[in-house]
Amino acid sequence: MGTSINNTLDIQTPTFTAPNDFLTLTNGTFKLSTTGASNLVPYTLASTIPQKGAIWLNSALSTINAQATLTMYGNITLSNGTFNVGNAQNEDLLSNGGILATNGGTLNIAGKYYAVGINNLSKFTISGVM
Repeated sequence: MGTSINNTLDIQTPTFTAPNDFLTLTNGTFKLSTTGASNLVPYTLASTIPQKGAIWLNSALSTINAQATLTMYGNITLSNGTFNVGNAQNEDLLSNGGILATNGGTLNIAGKYYAVGINNLSKFTISGVM
């Protein structure tokens, strides 16, 4: 995906399936925009979204399940669908300079969301909430 977070792989097929632990992010954005229902598990263990990496959920009928703590140096964007982080107590969403942007959909975190690090540059935005 090049060297930029702006390079985007946008999945728009009506149906999309992948095996558990299918996602390895180094650079670029994985965007799920399928019109059908997908239930994806990109990570079963604690994982990291790198500084030049991102996940963008833009599929109303889809769910992304990160089944353990997820550390963000990069970004998570939630426009549609359901994004689950962790499946047990104390499995958190940690932001270490990343951007968490929600303007639709549902975000569930088994533990908590928090920013870590010295001089933290993390950002969290919510829009479109009624």
